[in-house]
Amino acid sequence: MVVVKDLTKKLGDKVIIDNLTFHIPKNSICGLIGQNGAGKTTLMRLLTGLIKADNGEIYIDNLTLEDNLTKIRSMIGFVPQKNALYMELSGIENLRYFGSVLSLKDKELDGAIDFVTKATDMGEHLNKLVKNYSGGMQKRLNIAIGLLGNPPLLLLDEPTVGVDPQTREMILDLLLGLKNEYQTTIIYTSHYLEEVEKICDRLVILDNGKLVANDTIENILHKSKTIEVVMKTPFESGEWSGMQKITIQYNEIALKLPLISQSMDMVGRINYGSGSLEQYLMGIKNGGSSC
Repeated sequence: MVVVKDLTKKLGDKVIIDNLTFHIPKNSICGLIGQNGAGKTTLMRLLTGLIKADNGEIYIDNLTLEDNLTKIRSMIGFVPQKNALYMELSGIENLRYFGSVLSLKDKELDGAIDFVTKATDMGEHLNKLVKNYSGGMQKRLNIAIGLLGNPPLLLLDEPTVGVDPQTREMILDLLLGLKNEYQTTIIYTSHYLEEVEKICDRLVILDNGKLVANDTIENILHKSKTIEVVMKTPFESGEWSGMQKITIQYNEIALKLPLISQSMDMVGRINYGSGSLEQYLMGIKNGGSSC
């Protein structure tokens, strides 16, 4: 669905997106994660055609973004981090306005509005002025606008920031439903790793504009698994001198375990870790082999 080749974007002399190449298959939920300043929002804007890359190519459904911008924009729903709403209008007026921007009319527009209001559970709030909405309700309307036209590709920039737990669960359930029922391909950024693990089947991980990983979440979590070897007494020499607890990444076991086996009489117990996205990212931060 989405293919990025050799993508680069600079701001002045600073490289924001650094020669990225990755793919995201159709009908997947891809988490786009990384620390602040990693380039996530810039990448989102590049994918939607809001800004132009300095080098590289973007393909959406086998179409080049540069040569098919108008057509591709009709295929994309974009939910920005900051709500793009007209506060003095009601919810239904916002939906009708943004629907008209997408060239939706009459019954087609009515059907699209009916779909998004049911999906976001906003029906009873449509006639209220947006300025009187709670923060969570404004976020729901922002997402509803992005869903108008039921686009095959949906991009969301931190959609759960600042919302209550109930709205967060609604958003996550909505995204899973869109993928499962409508085969929507979804890319979204988030700093909440637990929700990424809950709904994503793929991850694109950035660090200072560079690609760290583009893989299934299953494979990434497997790389973060560890075993913890608890010794009866600390090692007296060698690599683990002075240590009584030794943590080994799964992908290092073949290399490291022979060293442990030489002192098996000193082993108290072995704990097996399940692995987590947080562990994987810590390995990247510390320059560990998990990345």
